[in-house]
Amino acid sequence: MTEAEWLACKDLELMLRFLLGKGGERRLRLFACACCRRIWDLLEDERSRKAVEASERFGDGLVDARCLRRAGDMAREAWEAWQACSPNSDTTTLRRAAASAIFVCVPAFGKETRRMIPRLALLGGFAEIAAELGSPPSPPEILRDLYANPFRPVSLDPAWGTSTVVSLAQAAYETRILPAGILDPDRLAILADALEDAGCDNEDILSHLRGQGPHVRGCWVVDLLLGKE
Repeated sequence: MTEAEWLACKDLELMLRFLLGKGGERRLRLFACACCRRIWDLLEDERSRKAVEASERFGDGLVDARCLRRAGDMAREAWEAWQACSPNSDTTTLRRAAASAIFVCVPAFGKETRRMIPRLALLGGFAEIAAELGSPPSPPEILRDLYANPFRPVSLDPAWGTSTVVSLAQAAYETRILPAGILDPDRLAILADALEDAGCDNEDILSHLRGQGPHVRGCWVVDLLLGKE
């Protein structure tokens, strides 16, 4: 894949295969969770929604694997409830949505990336279809927010990481527009201004923060500022 292809690509599975070895478990998990948030209205059972939230917290080390497995078990109960409602159909929208909540509670994305890619692509495609009448982001756009431009790695000048910048980045990371899970664009714009005041002249960083996005938890600039992998 070339740089131009990456920036314009709409083939989610192709993008995921290109990222093999270039991204860790946390970002893949956050990608899957962001896709689930695109179909939040279809996750009608609270157990499914709590599974997505538990997976996000697990990605940040806020809950342990036992808590994640318990959330996955509850999501499976929700899926089984939909199965009982429609025993003769394997493709009902609500059941497929409920199944996605089980999937995001898999403990180790990174160790089984090749096997996960088709399932991530399926989930992303489902999210894209479900969101056709809604607003962005599409799954490929989410991937670009998480992984930036792999052909042009960006380094952070330590001088830019002032206490104000780090505090604003942390606030942007934690304070999302829910249930969509989108980072607040106003906070990101303020963060860009603070970075510029600190001497940042990197146009990739500043334009990304000031752009229309999408921006989700795991946004490459916010992660860079917070030292997240």
